[in-house]
Amino acid sequence: MKTKLQGKIALVQVLVVFLVMGIMGYINYNDSKNGIFGKMEEESANILARLSNALAVPMWNYDKQEGAKLLSIELLNEDIIAVAVEQEGELWLAMMDNGEEEASEVASLEELDQEIGDVYMKKEAPVMHGEDELGLLRLYYTDTAAMRELRGEMRQIVFTTVLMGVILTLAISVVLHFMVIKPIKNILRRLRDIAEGEADLTKTIEVLSKDEIGEFVGYFNQFIHSLRELAVNIKESGRKSLVTGHNVQQQSENAGQASEKIAEGLTDIKDSFKGLADDIDGSTAAVEQILGNINSLRDRILEQSSAVSESSASIEEMVSSIKAISDT
Repeated sequence: MKTKLQGKIALVQVLVVFLVMGIMGYINYNDSKNGIFGKMEEESANILARLSNALAVPMWNYDKQEGAKLLSIELLNEDIIAVAVEQEGELWLAMMDNGEEEASEVASLEELDQEIGDVYMKKEAPVMHGEDELGLLRLYYTDTAAMRELRGEMRQIVFTTVLMGVILTLAISVVLHFMVIKPIKNILRRLRDIAEGEADLTKTIEVLSKDEIGEFVGYFNQFIHSLRELAVNIKESGRKSLVTGHNVQQQSENAGQASEKIAEGLTDIKDSFKGLADDIDGSTAAVEQILGNINSLRDRILEQSSAVSESSASIEEMVSSIKAISDT
């Protein structure tokens, strides 16, 4: 993001800006070219009309000197390289700009064509005196001055195009930075914080536009909100799990303590049962001894009973004897 996306956007905007400015510069160049050469066409028509009217009198009077003055004045125009006047098919007067202060006269049309070479355009108009046609006026134009002016215009167009391109590029860069790059960087920074576990899920990104970037920021804020709720739920679940774990641990400790008590009770019960067994063994021996004593006592009672029976019989006999004696 630091170089790739921003670099691509910058490259695209520079290409687009300079392509648009180049097209505009080309259009301006053509407009300037058409304007310069269109102006030359208009001026040539005015010059032809003015000069043809001015030459009527000198040609009518056959005054070449006056005609030469008129032609010299028109040769001061940078666009005109030569002027020729024909009369009845013959050269009446021809003058050309030889680069010096004064124009030079040319003796023939062949010499004139040889001296001036290729020209940009030729303009012709008849020289009229009333209804009489005295001759033919011909102007020879060069595009040297026009091209020099056009090159100056071109330099100005290039300079303006580059300057406007730089200004427009900077302006678009600033706008894109605040409207596209900065929101994306904010989202990227938030995502990096989330990935590194250092995010503040309570903060949101301010929505500054209602375009796709603003919609993207809005959905990202919703995602952060959902993530925050999920974190809160996880935290609450963790807290509940911690409480449950604590309770389970406490219950486990209580169960352990109960198990220890049960083990101690079982040990006591075992010891009690062991003592009871010893008591039962002792009681059994005592019972057996008591039974033995009872049996001995019974035998003695039986013996005594027999003795008593015998004594009773003896007593009865004695009573019977006493009774018998008393009866006698």
